[in-house]
Amino acid sequence: MQALCAPLWLRHAGPAAVPRLLALMTPHLGDYGIGEYYAEGLARMGRHARPALPSLTALIERRTRLPVNDATRDGETMLDESLLAAALEARRTILADTAP
Repeated sequence: MQALCAPLWLRHAGPAAVPRLLALMTPHLGDYGIGEYYAEGLARMGRHARPALPSLTALIERRTRLPVNDATRDGETMLDESLLAAALEARRTILADTAP
């Protein structure tokens, strides 16, 4: 729920809320169950989420598999690839937002 509400809170509270929002969001980026939602939330925050780029980049450049037990290698790979795709899209969206 935090991931979905963070962009709304940013719009309500303004840029002063960014450090607190990012502190709540970035620790969850690597979670295979909810990381995609947090990456999407960061993307929706646009340029305000630029301080989170190191966390997104670390997730993108990670060379180990997620610690997940999905019963099949295909399922685990799918979760890994979904999270990677979400992180890549979030980084692309944040970098593309150049409006003041």
